[in-house]
Amino acid sequence: MKYISSILLTSALLLVSCGSMSVDDPNAGALPSDFKVSAYSTLNPDIANYQLRSAVADSNKARKDSLGSYRDTTIISAVKSRAEWAADSVEFLSDSSYVRNIFVNYAGYKGSMWKGVDSLDADQMRMVLDFNLQGKNVAQNAAWIASFPIDSTLIQLQYELYGQAEGRPYKNCQSGTFGKMQDPTDMTQVTAKSYGQKYPDYRPNTYCYNTADGNIYLNK
Repeated sequence: MKYISSILLTSALLLVSCGSMSVDDPNAGALPSDFKVSAYSTLNPDIANYQLRSAVADSNKARKDSLGSYRDTTIISAVKSRAEWAADSVEFLSDSSYVRNIFVNYAGYKGSMWKGVDSLDADQMRMVLDFNLQGKNVAQNAAWIASFPIDSTLIQLQYELYGQAEGRPYKNCQSGTFGKMQDPTDMTQVTAKSYGQKYPDYRPNTYCYNTADGNIYLNK
């Protein structure tokens, strides 16, 4: 499946206040009759994973604050705190199998891009570490992530406000129910106002994902 842009994700505040696309379209908020949160979330995993990353960030901030001396101006205590933080990251990265799982299933990279922990570039390393819960070992980290309660309301809200505009597929394509492949240069698929822009607005069209060829198609 080709990478789907994730400009605006699941934080309600982010959705409402930081959008790069207008939500003044009269169709905004109208869900397709066959829309299912579970299917949409499966096809667009970055939305749920953003919730997870945010929760990890909050947990890590609390841990950083609890260390107290992390921001201490005393050189020795500051170094000790940073060493503890770094040691936790090293332990996390030492489990190559688990890091690959994070890389592919949560960070959003293709399996074919995985070349090992030592081959991660700076951006990939940062993305992977975004899912590392400081203060927990790998087993605890995995259990926490597996049990994390994804907010389905926010996932639905993302589609209503921005997902449709982004042209995200909300279901798998079924034979005879889809037409042309998604094309931002097709004036019948994007609004005139957004034509030629970096982030075209596909409303009021809706799309499906074709598992046969890995492409996104216009629903009939």
